[in-house]
Parts: sequence; C-alpha cells; structure tokens
Amino acid sequence: MVVTVFLDFGLKGDESPIGRVILELNQSTPKAAENFRQFCTGEFRPNGLPVGYKGCKILDVSDGLIRTGDFMYNNGTGSQSIYGSAYFPSEDLTMPVVKHSLVMWNQGSPNTDGCQFLLTTKDMPEMNGKYQVVGKIVQGGSVVDKLRRYSDYSRLCILESGEM
Repeated sequence: MVVTVFLDFGLKGDESPIGRVILELNQSTPKAAENFRQFCTGEFRPNGLPVGYKGCKILDVSDGLIRTGDFMYNNGTGSQSIYGSAYFPSEDLTMPVVKHSLVMWNQGSPNTDGCQFLLTTKDMPEMNGKYQVVGKIVQGGSVVDKLRRYSDYSRLCILESGEM
C-alpha cells in the first residue's frame, strides 16, 4: 500500500498559505517512512502530547535543498525518532537523490536519521550513497520551487501536515 502525506507551507505569524506539497513514501524504507508519517500526523505522543512537523520552521534554503523538521528546537540541533532514540539506522542508501526527493537529513553520516528532512529542488548526485531517500513529491513541486526563491526564509514554516 502506498502511503501519501502532505505538508502545507506558509508564513509564520500571519499564517499566509504558500501551498501544499504531497509526498509518496517509499515502501523500500518502511522504518523511515513510518517515522516520517507519524511526525506528519502527530500520532507520536511522548508524554501523551503529539509532536510533529506542524509549526516547524524552514531551517535552511541552499542550492538545491530545503531543510526543515526540527520540531524539538526549531534551530537544526534537535533529533527525535519514533523508535525510542534520537536516531535510527538508514535502511537503503541506493536510491539516487533527484529533483523533488524527500531525503532524511542525517548528522553527516548514515545511521543518524531522525526527524529532520530535506526536499530537493534539483538532482543532487553528490548525496547519492550518503543520504536515505524516503519518498518523492508527487504534487506541489512548484511550491517547493517557490520556497527556494524566498530571500528571507526565517518566516517560512509548515502550517499543517497529515496523511492523505
């Protein structure tokens, strides 16, 4: 069964919507896909409170990449997984990192996947074999391209997220 999730991006403060990105999660990376899905839906509830991507700031917009997903601190230092630790092992590093991929951000080496992730705006062959591709954008690629063009990304955030 194909799992489809969404991320609604907008501007923090006035909650102005920019657009929705719809992603299909890879069945070849079931642990990473489930980790990502639960953070989209808010199902993961340590201490009884839902945590997830809703409200996450965009941490970085660089050549070819948009980074977000640190719901712990919103500054790029936080990591969490649904598996009882901050990180979990990479499952499959063989998929190429192409334009409009959903990629798990790791701490510079495989097997340090957590909650942070990248959306790619171009092919990134230099990341092949180092980062785990967890899914692909199936709708809303133009939204990701629009996010990349913001000169001040400090107000960009995920307004809402969930499963389709």
